[in-house]
Amino acid sequence: MLNWVRHILMVIWLCKSLSILGQISLPIKAIYPVSHELQESEIWDSYLNRKVTGESLYQVIKNNPFHNIVFSLPQKTKQRDYVLQIPDYKINRLFVYGVDSVNNSIRQLIVFGDEMDRDNYLHKTRTLQARLLKGEFTHLIASYNRPGNIPQLPVVLWDISIYLNHWGSIESAYGVLFGLLISYLFYILLAGWLTKNYLFGVFGFWIFTYMLYYFISSGFVKYYLLPHFNEFYSFIRLIIVVFGLFTINEFALRHYELRNKALFFVWFWYFFIALTIVLNSFIFISGINLYEGYEAQFVWLVRILVIVFIIENFYLPVRYYQRTGKVTYLTYLLLIS
Repeated sequence: MLNWVRHILMVIWLCKSLSILGQISLPIKAIYPVSHELQESEIWDSYLNRKVTGESLYQVIKNNPFHNIVFSLPQKTKQRDYVLQIPDYKINRLFVYGVDSVNNSIRQLIVFGDEMDRDNYLHKTRTLQARLLKGEFTHLIASYNRPGNIPQLPVVLWDISIYLNHWGSIESAYGVLFGLLISYLFYILLAGWLTKNYLFGVFGFWIFTYMLYYFISSGFVKYYLLPHFNEFYSFIRLIIVVFGLFTINEFALRHYELRNKALFFVWFWYFFIALTIVLNSFIFISGINLYEGYEAQFVWLVRILVIVFIIENFYLPVRYYQRTGKVTYLTYLLLIS
């Protein structure tokens, strides 16, 4: 069944790749940090002032919460309408404006972010999109907030008819993906109930975290289920990643019969799962954001966890093969994952 899930993910990737003929990726003209989130009337003036004063138009400060990003629109946008799309749903706060530098006019196109109420969004679909009218703008400028990560904002222009087909294909592929994951989860839990083997439950929990992470990261939860959850989405993604890694680690240690011999991995993951529970319980109860100002450090912490996970899942199958001369299904599954 997981092979089918991988096939559906491949279909989603192919839908995105094959439709590249109908899209234009906009290169970044300028990116620079700002001290606070600028208002509509300030954002274009700040860019012009930097050009006049000779300040750098390409400067990134990784842990600075706010950056402005400027894009030039190609000549093609003067000939027909396009759809503007931003295929990224893991941004704290994002405002995108269309600018006509000739007539000195500006219009807000996109309002989005995990930390913003869905009711404030300008687009009325799950995907981040806006229509660009023929010749209306010369530039796009974005106010971007995602602390702890190097600012990166993929901006794509689509031919309208091609975008509608692409949009339908992507939504259908996601529907099949989530349907397969739910079916597989039901199958795993049923097998655990019938065999009374609790390891099926552990494995099923990993499938559940896998599915939940995709469901959140693709924007479905924010748009359809919990539109007012706001700043807690960043915490939820972190919790899901740690619990997912912990669960599949626990399953792998028992599957390879090495839990009593690989104690470093056992206690390593126990420590981080306990730390995750304590920190996030405190945040939910107190309302105090312990991550604020330390976003870059927590991003690196998650990367360290993933690196340890990768090392472990090369180490365990090798040790098991040395002892038994066998390669199990879990080895192939983890290598694919």
